[in-house]
Amino acid sequence: MSKNIVVFIKVNQENFKEFGSLLSKLREMTLAEEGCERFDTYIVGDEYVLIERWESQESIDLHMEFNYTVDFINNTEIMIKETRVFRLEDIENVEALPSI
Repeated sequence: MSKNIVVFIKVNQENFKEFGSLLSKLREMTLAEEGCERFDTYIVGDEYVLIERWESQESIDLHMEFNYTVDFINNTEIMIKETRVFRLEDIENVEALPSI
């Protein structure tokens, strides 16, 4: 079953364009990875938004080990004010979810 992730990234204003350029390069390389089904990038207000879909957790783990992913993280961490990560559950699994 696919793994769906949404990431909101708030970047320092002075680094906003540079971050976007680096993110665009990461997107290009990530989309070529086996197991990456979707890696879309958007801007909402003053945040970048990533919408990712992966074939499996193993695909995500492998992505996080590639040199270009590690380099992206290392080169941009000083630019980032806040990151929020959400792992989404398919509605098909609603029966397994706890009651709210």
